[in-house]
Amino acid sequence: MPYICKETVKTIAKQIKTTFPKYKWSITGGNTSSLEIRLMESDLDITSEDSVSFYHPHFTKNEGFKVIGLKVIDIVNNINPKVVEHEDSDYGSIPNFYFHGVKVGKWNKPYKKIL
Repeated sequence: MPYICKETVKTIAKQIKTTFPKYKWSITGGNTSSLEIRLMESDLDITSEDSVSFYHPHFTKNEGFKVIGLKVIDIVNNINPKVVEHEDSDYGSIPNFYFHGVKVGKWNKPYKKIL
């Protein structure tokens, strides 16, 4: 069953915040099956529709955000590689945790561009 612990999420958050100190992040998960990373404040000209997909990063429109998102994905993979725990005939590949990429803002707190 997919699972990521709080300690791993804290380690990932610390590394991301150290790598990008001028940006504000929301990094949630821990004792669940998924990891969610959202960019809340930066100097990038992006919208809440932008994201950097773990599976399809080439669809990202903003090149600056794509570079940051790919670095964040690398950080996650270096700390806790996303591997398939096992193959299941009914459900296919089951990863060790769910992480779909880097998103922008939240539904109740939009992204803020800072200068």
